[in-house]
Amino acid sequence: MEFKLAFIGFGTVGRGLMELLLQKQKDLQQTAGFTYRVVAIHDIILGTLMNEKGVNGRTALDLAAEEKSLKNHPDFVKQADAGHVITSTGANVIVEVTPTNIKTGQPAVAHVELALTNRKHVVTTNKGPVALAFHSLKKLADENGVEFRFEGTVMSGTPVFHLCETGLAGARTKRIRGILNGTTNYILTQMEKGIAYEEALRDAQQKGYAETVPHADVLGWDAKAKVLILANVLLGAH
Repeated sequence: MEFKLAFIGFGTVGRGLMELLLQKQKDLQQTAGFTYRVVAIHDIILGTLMNEKGVNGRTALDLAAEEKSLKNHPDFVKQADAGHVITSTGANVIVEVTPTNIKTGQPAVAHVELALTNRKHVVTTNKGPVALAFHSLKKLADENGVEFRFEGTVMSGTPVFHLCETGLAGARTKRIRGILNGTTNYILTQMEKGIAYEEALRDAQQKGYAETVPHADVLGWDAKAKVLILANVLLGAH
């Protein structure tokens, strides 16, 4: 089976995934029988690409990096929003990698709902839908016979959910404990050494651990989202 992918979001995460898919295309096919074709890319800032025969991912990456726009790509489409890409392409997998809005979950929740309703599998790294609407989205996926996958929302993609679904299927999760946010853990470790908070934060930003606007990490929003996700999925919390 060929997976036809549509990217909703083409920022750091989306481009990183595209790079991996291009680098490992032969390996994935040989070791896992995984074949794919990217039929669409939509980014609210960069623009939209659509081609049922396949979008050139390398060209998309180069344009996104060099020109901060996809308008010079041969598959560029004007005035196409995320909803149009989700419903109108032949994609059977929607890769939702837009930035997380932990307060409302939008627009990612709407993207996921639309995809599942149209019987398309969803893979996401966006914490909003899983933290705020997991149970309704999982029910929608089950009703439509499609997958809703979200390993990338916690533990940097380490497959904790797959582990619990398979290797620990006969066990019941009673407690979850761990470092929920690597950025704040790094900052706190530096502060334990006597380094001031402001300096530790700057150091984390310079090393790429913290964003330029670090509020999601240092104000606890990222950790809160991960707690909600783990509790929803592994503990059945509502």
